[in-house]
Amino acid sequence: MGERKVIQQYFAPDFDPSKVPRRKRARFNRQESRIMLPFSLQCSTCGEFMYQGKKFNAIKEDIDGEDGRYLGIQRYRFIFKCSMCSSHISFVTDPKNTDYAMEYGAKRNFEHWKVADEVREAEVKKKEEEEKGDAMKALENRTLDSKLELEILDGLETIQAMNRRSELANARVDTQAILDKIDRQTRRQEEEKKEEVELADEDEELLRSMVFRRRAIDPAAEEEAPSTGLGSAKASAMPPPNLPSRVRVKIVKKSQRPQKEKKKEKKKEKKAQAEEEKGPPETKAAAPEPAAEQDKSASVGSLLGYSDSSSDESD
Repeated sequence: MGERKVIQQYFAPDFDPSKVPRRKRARFNRQESRIMLPFSLQCSTCGEFMYQGKKFNAIKEDIDGEDGRYLGIQRYRFIFKCSMCSSHISFVTDPKNTDYAMEYGAKRNFEHWKVADEVREAEVKKKEEEEKGDAMKALENRTLDSKLELEILDGLETIQAMNRRSELANARVDTQAILDKIDRQTRRQEEEKKEEVELADEDEELLRSMVFRRRAIDPAAEEEAPSTGLGSAKASAMPPPNLPSRVRVKIVKKSQRPQKEKKKEKKKEKKAQAEEEKGPPETKAAAPEPAAEQDKSASVGSLLGYSDSSSDESD
């Protein structure tokens, strides 16, 4: 283990490196290696497709001559066999474009990104050639580039602002608070419904507790209220109308008004008699209200032919 890790090695005092025999190197520095295809290709002999990442046992060798180096960087050739027909296929490294180039035996498949890069490079070269002899053209291109950069920066700023806004909104949102609010609203609605049902039940009980009777309408009331059309003899023979519960309660309350007016009149009469007995200076007694005004204050229930049981007993 110690010798494998080269932590410590011993050299004898009489060691002479010149006496160590030189190892013979193969031509073009050939080496066997396990490779993976850097691109997809099609064999030109059998038409077999081999895709990127497929593993092969290949021979790696150096390229000699003028094409062997690019700016001092060594180029290499890889030779392997087709997986279907066993014909030789070779590709080489391309340090200029940081890529690989097909040499023989197969054809490289179409790659759209490579075409886009080539078009971009051609546009850059064309622009450089235009700017070489024309200073105004170079200035125009620089202004256009600066405008484009500013537009890109504005777009980036807007996107960043939107992202910050969305992050703040997501941070402020409290799902538990939203759920609690929804629960409160549903409870309030249920309580309102219960109250409405209770009020309807109370109205029904109140109506059931009241007793309605039909009675004949006086002919004097018929003569005094001809415009209503309710005081005719036919009205007594008509069936009672189907009125809603709220209207019925109001009719009952209005039917109790004549009793209160009668009590007030009796009180006024008693006061007038007491003053006459005492013998104060002559004072004009309060004139009783005319019968027309009393008839005008008649309730809608009396005109319809309904009256409360309590009012009939008092009469």
